[in-house]
Amino acid sequence: MPELVEGVKDNSALPKKPDPSIRFGYCMQTMPSPLFAPPASGPLSGKVRVASDKSISHRALMLGGLAVGTSTISGLLEGEDIMATAAAMRALGARVTRIGCGKWQVQGVGVGGLAEPDGVLDMGNAGTGAR
Repeated sequence: MPELVEGVKDNSALPKKPDPSIRFGYCMQTMPSPLFAPPASGPLSGKVRVASDKSISHRALMLGGLAVGTSTISGLLEGEDIMATAAAMRALGARVTRIGCGKWQVQGVGVGGLAEPDGVLDMGNAGTGAR
């Protein structure tokens, strides 16, 4: 009769020989080859389309105001809090213009170009803007 593994009544389900691909309980996998990318040939540019979202809408307006140049935002939610963020960016010196349903343009002033507002910025209930 074959010798049983201690604590096991029937060892017929146990493998007869150890699997050489298993070491210390982990499957051995080959490491992928490193990826190489050519050096950048110029500045990054492009378009990204994401689903409308309240937090993304706030951030799009704020990042547009901090950018240098014009940012066009499509799919912007137009709720009360988003409009408060647009007003706050205007108060800080950015030009924020609605050019269509959910489509806005922000003429940014750059990080160092933000102006001191004349009064308190009202961010509504927007935690994203308040932070």
